[in-house]
Amino acid sequence: MEQKKDLVWVCGGGIGNIIMRTSILPELREKYNEIYVIVPYADIFEINGVEGAFAQAPNSLYSQLIKGNDECEVVAENPYNNSDFIKKKIHFNDAVRDLFGLPRKGFEECMKEVPSLPVLEKHPEIEADVEKVLNQQTKHKFILIQNTGGQSPLDPNTQIQGPEPLVRNYKFMEELVEELKKKYPKHCIIQYKLPNEKLIEGCISVDRPYLWYRVMAEKLAKDKDNFAVVIDSSLQHILAGTDLKTFVLWGETRPEHFGHSCHTNINFAKNDLSGEEPYFQLWQNKPAVIRWKKAEELIEEINA
Repeated sequence: MEQKKDLVWVCGGGIGNIIMRTSILPELREKYNEIYVIVPYADIFEINGVEGAFAQAPNSLYSQLIKGNDECEVVAENPYNNSDFIKKKIHFNDAVRDLFGLPRKGFEECMKEVPSLPVLEKHPEIEADVEKVLNQQTKHKFILIQNTGGQSPLDPNTQIQGPEPLVRNYKFMEELVEELKKKYPKHCIIQYKLPNEKLIEGCISVDRPYLWYRVMAEKLAKDKDNFAVVIDSSLQHILAGTDLKTFVLWGETRPEHFGHSCHTNINFAKNDLSGEEPYFQLWQNKPAVIRWKKAEELIEEINA
């Protein structure tokens, strides 16, 4: 029987992309002996029990595992370089599988996959803090929203020059929040937001680390009146598998490439032409075509 190699896995990206990669860990466990990950958000892999997770590779890791060691494989991966992914032929998770020589699963199966975020197993102390924060609110039904995502690797503005940025944020979110407040007056609206992001009027902000929200979502899911309305960004991946009813608003990015079927996926464009074009608009030299749905149209779809 062939001896399994160790893996040094160098990966990057935002929180959501890194969370999605945890779906593939069981397959990598079958292929490799020990797994060491060099990744910006090392805590995501630490709670999954890999042999080592580092924000930056320590010299000892290279000296012990890489230099002259035939029993170690080093994979420095970037799924965004996959031509089939750029042409929108495969899901992000299958683009990662390609890098490891693993069989693809296809759009439907990839969207069924649930990321692995066993936060409470490693940090049980978070649960008491979540309960404290929720109990402090005057309303005890909750809507969780995310309005703005971090910069996307698909955004041409990450380059020196390019056309209009990739549209992931819903520009009428403030109006949508107003509609939610009218439709659900007994709900407290919690905004998961980036550090410098504007707090939408009528929402509250909870200053906690992103994995804290996983535990909160698991708690909120116990009451079927609670739900989330988010864009395609980190929170939709944090919520996947919590059973919290989640509505994900999609613009130019598509659920069949980054989404989860456990969510209700809604387009915020009336006639969305983004599916006709490859990602990386830098190649196209033209902006996205988005014909926005207004907030009252989206609230009807959410209510339905």
